[in-house]
Amino acid sequence: MRIFYILIIILTFETIIAQETKYKVIPRDQSNIDKSLVSFITSLKEVCLKKDTSMLFEMLDTGIVTSYGAGLFGKKDFKEKWKLQNPENSDLWDRFMFVINLGGVFDTINEKKFFIFPYALSFDWDLDSELDSTQKLSSPFNVFICIDKNIPVYEKPDTNSKVLNFLSYDIIVKDFDISQKQNEKDNYQINWNYILTLDKKIKGWILGESIYSSTGLEIQLEKQKGKWKITCFCSYD
Repeated sequence: MRIFYILIIILTFETIIAQETKYKVIPRDQSNIDKSLVSFITSLKEVCLKKDTSMLFEMLDTGIVTSYGAGLFGKKDFKEKWKLQNPENSDLWDRFMFVINLGGVFDTINEKKFFIFPYALSFDWDLDSELDSTQKLSSPFNVFICIDKNIPVYEKPDTNSKVLNFLSYDIIVKDFDISQKQNEKDNYQINWNYILTLDKKIKGWILGESIYSSTGLEIQLEKQKGKWKITCFCSYD
């Protein structure tokens, strides 16, 4: 009888994970292609661990973008935005490390070649062709990428509720209004997200720790006269 129940559990699990979705952004890191880039990233990580603003400022491009929407350009704006007058209390370092550790890819913007962190923001899917008219109004702010595998999708905003499926590196669309109401109800103690996969095969509730906004923070590195510089650290605004 015990073996029978184990078989039922296994079959149920296999049924849950059998459903594959079409739109995924698989993790990748192309930094090891360029030895000078590897060295730069290693130094940048050390700078973040030491919270060394002097070294960081040497790695910044003079016109570094901190915000397009707010018009924040240059080292002075960067310093003020991230409160680097008091570097020990700035959350810049943790943000930098999180984005870097996701891995990055080479990309071209306006015919210029950059290295971009995180990999999750570089994909070729045509989102507008899959979004409905309501979703398009809030795109890309409602689009997220799963940055982990086997993320459970719950029937209700409760980890004890039924698991409907699992997501691995999928592109998803968040229903902001439904998610916001739930998070207000929980006093923002838990980051619940009501989502629908881009191909509309899977919907339900997931926790926010393993997803990244398509408008999230992005680091751009550019090689200038043989030296790498940080040209942008900002979110889409």
